[in-house]
Amino acid sequence: MCYAKGMIKYMNKNNIFVNGKKGVMNINGKYWRDLMSDVVSDDILMFNSEHIKYNMKYFKTISSKIFPKNICAFAVKVAPHEKILETIKTTDESFGMEVYNLSELNIALKMECPIIVVDGYYKPYELLKKSVENNVFLINVDSFDEIKQLNDISEELGKCVDIGIRIKENQISKMGISINEIRERIAELKTYKGVNIVAVHMHPGSNRQDIVKTGPLYSNLLQALELLVNNGICIKYIDIGGGYGEISNAGCFLEKYLTEIKEIFLKYSDMTFILEPGRALVSDAGILFSKVTSVNHFDKVVNLGIALSPFLCTTSATLELDFPDYLFLEEGLDYSIAGIWPISSDIITQDRLKLRVPKKIMEGDYVAIYNAGAYVLDRLPEYSFASVDVVFI
Repeated sequence: MCYAKGMIKYMNKNNIFVNGKKGVMNINGKYWRDLMSDVVSDDILMFNSEHIKYNMKYFKTISSKIFPKNICAFAVKVAPHEKILETIKTTDESFGMEVYNLSELNIALKMECPIIVVDGYYKPYELLKKSVENNVFLINVDSFDEIKQLNDISEELGKCVDIGIRIKENQISKMGISINEIRERIAELKTYKGVNIVAVHMHPGSNRQDIVKTGPLYSNLLQALELLVNNGICIKYIDIGGGYGEISNAGCFLEKYLTEIKEIFLKYSDMTFILEPGRALVSDAGILFSKVTSVNHFDKVVNLGIALSPFLCTTSATLELDFPDYLFLEEGLDYSIAGIWPISSDIITQDRLKLRVPKKIMEGDYVAIYNAGAYVLDRLPEYSFASVDVVFI
């Protein structure tokens, strides 16, 4: 059920998130500007809470169909906002949270999340200690040094913490532990009393829902799993990480993709699979509205008050834009759209826009950037010279 492209985006056949009426944008049946009556900023990031709930239900339904024993843990780093996390927790309490740093851990603990998975290449002592003190569900480790440090912390606190081993994608990856190192140090793993190895973990990267690209990585994970199991280590969980695309653009491929992953681990299908969706739950539930600061008709460029390329092009977002008060164009211009960063690459050229700029465009008009709910919230202060309001509807 991929959504329609362009200015009409369907949540499902009965519920329209964004649609065009009389040539202007309506969100949940209301004129978009009416939803921002109290906004004073030039740039607004709007989240549709009902759309997040829909994405959650869709993802959970598909993942449970493929993996009857599964845990879904929202990747907090994708959209670290308490209101989003509250929406996730109140919609389905079975959802856990995957945290990346101490700030995210504190939010998850504050919300009394029952399942917390701690990830991240760099985990300082304070993060590890607090994780052990609060009996988090799982800590995925990236090195033997981290295993030893966790073991020392746990023994000092009189505890034993469950850990997963993140497996390197390849020999040049900085994240994770290589299969060769595990093979050489397997006996060492059995000497630790403060850690209990219960999982293997792999994160294939953002928006990479393509088995041709991720299949070799998961085959590597399978090899590590079998090495541990054959050496008497009881693995309960296979953490296949995140990387799922926006539901609106990739949702119709999700079932096929997860089925292909399951086939790799068919021998171990009785284990519990951990999935860490982030972008899939929130990306297409967010729209960034940015005000036009000027129009350069000589160079055919529309200038916005935010940086465009850094967060749209480096976070694998699916680029879709609209001019919310000019949805049905009688006359259009083949212009590009530029951002504020002092680099020549901060521009979306006309051939990438896939739509024409309204002939009447002027300073003060808005551009709506879809799929802005992921990897934007915490970056906006850097990508905007002015303040940005966050609105929930």
